[in-house]
Amino acid sequence: MRRSTLEIELALLSAIHAEQQNLGSQLRRSRLQSRVYLSWKVFNGYIERLRQAGLVCQDGIRLTEKGVQFLATDRVALLRILEDYGLVPTMS
Repeated sequence: MRRSTLEIELALLSAIHAEQQNLGSQLRRSRLQSRVYLSWKVFNGYIERLRQAGLVCQDGIRLTEKGVQFLATDRVALLRILEDYGLVPTMS
């Protein structure tokens, strides 16, 4: 099954965030590429797209404040959808 652009972008942002938490400034492009299962060319295209959106820094691969906020907002929205279907306890 093919992943949507949004799914790939979320996977990439999540991988960058996780790597930042674990390694700090030592992010390696090849490690991120393998975490999200993309070819090198496709991976670089998505990184550029996320940079243009202001979610990834222009000087290296790390999330901007906007990128961090986007991930947090996405997780909250997903939890609300899961709640609506009775798949997680309600948030209070």
